[in-house]
Amino acid sequence: MADAPEWTRTPATNPHAASRPFLPVALLCISLIFWTGFQLTQLLSEHSSLVAARAGQQREMEQSLRLRSALDALATDTAKLADTGNPNAKTIVTELKKRGITINPNAGKGTKGEKP
Repeated sequence: MADAPEWTRTPATNPHAASRPFLPVALLCISLIFWTGFQLTQLLSEHSSLVAARAGQQREMEQSLRLRSALDALATDTAKLADTGNPNAKTIVTELKKRGITINPNAGKGTKGEKP
């Protein structure tokens, strides 16, 4: 069996065949490095997409805060009119209370420039 090719020898006849873990370990390390690099590029791509989405919503958020401030001021003024005896304002405030909407009399004051 001395003239048989090396790849046909059993571990008993080829002592180096069973003790070569370098190639499997090297392949494992290389695949781990590639997998980590791939994950890193995916996370960076998702991060940049999220940052762009948030930046795109900034204008709408500012508009909604201005609208909320205007509606709070309108509701506060309506509540003041109802307190002075205006029957239409009283009807509006009563209907809003029936629907579960409460009016904060301090909501329209000092909200400019503040972020919730």
